[in-house]
Amino acid sequence: MEEVNGWTRAQALECGNLAMEEWHQRSRFDDWRCDISWVERHYGVKATARGAALAIERNRDFVAQARAQFGDVNSAPKGSGYLQHLINER
Repeated sequence: MEEVNGWTRAQALECGNLAMEEWHQRSRFDDWRCDISWVERHYGVKATARGAALAIERNRDFVAQARAQFGDVNSAPKGSGYLQHLINER
């Protein structure tokens, strides 16, 4: 992001941390639904009940895995960002 946007490291970290914080906030809800009505109208396809159930299951698995790896929105120490681990791994 630094090179592409001409940002400083601090600006790139801030952007990434804000995006991760937003993701964590949204991920607190486990009743998200994927609206594919546009696809149904334009392409005439219909999702099966099994497909919808599988999508919900996969989303929950993904969220659980991300929380296990990165913690939740309240677990980061003050002054520490969600993306700090990426810099430390370089």
